[in-house]
Amino acid sequence: MKEIVFDVETKKSFDEVGGRNNVSALGVSVVGAYFYETAKFQAYEEREIPQFEEAIENAELLIGFNTKSFDYQVLQPYFKNVNIALLPTLDIFEDVTTKLGHRLSLQSLAGATLGAKKSADGLQALQWFKEGRIDDIKKYCLKDVELTRDLYEYGKKHGHLLFESLYEKQKRAVAVNWQKMPELSLFNTIENAFKNRQRLFIEYVSRQASKGEDFKKKRKIDIYGINGKEISAYCHLRQGLRKFKMEGILAAEPINEFYKAPQDLQASLF
Repeated sequence: MKEIVFDVETKKSFDEVGGRNNVSALGVSVVGAYFYETAKFQAYEEREIPQFEEAIENAELLIGFNTKSFDYQVLQPYFKNVNIALLPTLDIFEDVTTKLGHRLSLQSLAGATLGAKKSADGLQALQWFKEGRIDDIKKYCLKDVELTRDLYEYGKKHGHLLFESLYEKQKRAVAVNWQKMPELSLFNTIENAFKNRQRLFIEYVSRQASKGEDFKKKRKIDIYGINGKEISAYCHLRQGLRKFKMEGILAAEPINEFYKAPQDLQASLF
């Protein structure tokens, strides 16, 4: 598996480079990485970035947190041969933000999902750079890499990550589909089952769960309608109509059973 988890620490703050529109001017103090191929962590100083570029050139997947809008822009000026934006990427921050409609920090996800804490913060790392404490930056950066890797592993295994609701102070889940059916294949399976009126077994993640209940559930359903990214279906367990968000469905498997939808019965009257 040539999958690589990585994180970048910078030399300067946004205030020092004239704002968030100048990400590429922040400069790199340390790049931290975890290589699945060797199961080893590695920290690179600024002068060693060519080694990191060579290491990721043929990566099957780069995994990070806020990589596309931050880390990639900071790193690209250092690269001579690789356009990092073209490499296969899983940006956990982007995936979660798209599904929730709001941002979550690495600490928020790691705390709720893993019960783990960051060892420091970015402002502290900037101060360490000014003091020449590169080893401290390496330790901090690699800890963030470890948290990102563990979130990735948890998401692959469970199909969701956890966060704490800001207002209700309760854990909520956001579905992630990092191991199972590709989104297009999943949608086609659901759409074909609806057209053929064929029952489905689905595995999905509910945003909320009662005490003692798992966020990930399995249901047998008859689809009555598809409206954009939401489906209406009869749930055999609940014996009633339920709505399922497409983004929460991790897998769908047609079974050799068929049904009639309400619109089929209505049409038969005319």
